[in-house]
Amino acid sequence: MVMRADRFGDFMKRLRFLIINEYKNCGGTENSVRKIRQILTSHGHEVFLIYMQVGQDEILSEKEYVLNPRFGIFDKLFYNPLLAHKLKQILCTISPDVIILNNVFSAPITVLSTLKDYKVLHMVRDYAAVCPKSTCITDSGDICDGFKYRNCLLECKYHNSKMQLVLKRWLLGRIDSLRLKIVSKSLPPSEMLADYLKKHGHKSCALNNPNEYDICPPRSIAQDVHKYIYLGGVNVNKGVYELALAFDRADLGKKCELHIYGKFSSLDDEKKIMKVIESNNSIIYHGHIAHEEVQAILRDSYAIVVPSRWIENYPGTCLEGMANRLLVIASDRGGMKEQLADGRGIIFHFGISEMVDALHRAENLALDEYKNITDKAYEYVRWNNSYERYYKRLLKEVGMFFCSE
Repeated sequence: MVMRADRFGDFMKRLRFLIINEYKNCGGTENSVRKIRQILTSHGHEVFLIYMQVGQDEILSEKEYVLNPRFGIFDKLFYNPLLAHKLKQILCTISPDVIILNNVFSAPITVLSTLKDYKVLHMVRDYAAVCPKSTCITDSGDICDGFKYRNCLLECKYHNSKMQLVLKRWLLGRIDSLRLKIVSKSLPPSEMLADYLKKHGHKSCALNNPNEYDICPPRSIAQDVHKYIYLGGVNVNKGVYELALAFDRADLGKKCELHIYGKFSSLDDEKKIMKVIESNNSIIYHGHIAHEEVQAILRDSYAIVVPSRWIENYPGTCLEGMANRLLVIASDRGGMKEQLADGRGIIFHFGISEMVDALHRAENLALDEYKNITDKAYEYVRWNNSYERYYKRLLKEVGMFFCSE
């Protein structure tokens, strides 16, 4: 029986969504979950959440649940019938119309297998969907097209271990085969990752992340000190080591500083990067900061730098900088090229000398050039990444489920 158009319209206004995610509080993906929930509930939909988080099973509220993949590596690699039973009980209670799947690395086989009778959208948040190292960069530094196009076992290691890479590659193959059967459509934030997924056989299209913005007045850059900032995980894959070296070599003068905010990912990364930081008084490391502090830091800065070595998806730090009329300087690896296209920022090819050139270009911008770039970026985010535009795009994808029935 075909649903009448008016009834279909009413039905689409009161859907029950379930979002499944790895953690309740952590980083960018979790911030995205909160934004999606806010957008959907503001339009009258019911939204439920399940966090697959190590700890203790609990019901946080009538619409929030925590499930504990308590068996560690076993849950990462194999199907867990006990965990599946608990997930099925929640699914029967909720009866969701649509499931939005975020990162679920702690129990991927169990979660995907349990969702086989549901309509599932996968918000692919990083390149772990197509690369066992999650970086799409080989050990030799080449950009990789994904596990179906390169010989991972010959070209790479994982944490300097060939055996760990063998295990990761095997697991990725299992997860990928399940995704192809169970996920109706993959919705990564960037066009680049959407293309990668299509090449690996998935139905996919880009759904750019939403971003909050205030009506931000034009910024004054006549500051006593030009603060260049880095926000995020502090590790070698993020290009922070090369950024510190480049800033040191650029020698921009006493009125320029590099401020690094974030947590080190490993002791090795900390030793390597801090050695450069400690040699230059103009490079300041602040450690981890709460997300609530970011706005004040952005408003007091000249530029934000996203120097990633690995392939980034669609960094929220770029959007936040653009929404604050802040100059964004980023490497050409991943979704930053899309975000900063058409003169909305400064893009450089990854490398220390290229970073030095980008920093010099940023520092030498005239006031009208700076304003032209940052105004373009602000207007783009305000239009392209608005909550309302995101909602319409998402509901269009959801509507295709039911129109095809």
